[in-house]
Amino acid sequence: MRIIYRALTLVVVGLAAVQVAALAWFMGGAIAWTDAGRTLDRDLMWDGPAPFVEVHGLDVYWFVGSVVMPVAAVAVAIAAIVWRNELAILAALVLVGLAVGQALILKGAIEGLGAPALQGAIVVVIAAIAAIAPKGAAWATANREKVRATYAHTPLAA
Repeated sequence: MRIIYRALTLVVVGLAAVQVAALAWFMGGAIAWTDAGRTLDRDLMWDGPAPFVEVHGLDVYWFVGSVVMPVAAVAVAIAAIVWRNELAILAALVLVGLAVGQALILKGAIEGLGAPALQGAIVVVIAAIAAIAPKGAAWATANREKVRATYAHTPLAA
C-alpha cells in the first residue's frame, strides 16, 4: 500500500505542476496581449471567442484545481487509511482540506483580495506535502519503536 500511496502523492505533485504551467501559459498570453496596447477584462475573456489562445490556460487551471485535485487528494487519503500509517493519514487529511479549500476558491465560494494569494499558497503547500509526506511516513513506519521509545515519557505516548 505504501507504493500506491507514494504513486498517488506523485500524481498530486504532477497536478500542482500542471496548474502552475497552465497559469504561466495564461500569463504569457495576457502579458503579450497587453504589451500590444490592448486591454484585458473579464467580459473580453469569457464572452464570445477567446481573444488569445492562452486564455484556455485558465480553463485548465480551474478544472484541475476544482475537479481533479480534490479527487486525487481523496484517493491519497483512502490509500493512507488502508495503509494504516498515522503520519500518512494526517498528511492526507491536510491534503484533502487544502484541495477542498482550493476548489471552494475556484468555484467562487471564497472571494476577496486574499483569495488569489491563498490560492497560490495552497498550490505550493499541496505540492510540498505530497512530495514530503511519503518519505516521512515511511521513516515513521520503519522506526516505529524508536519513535515510541523517544516519546514514552510524554503525554503523546498514550
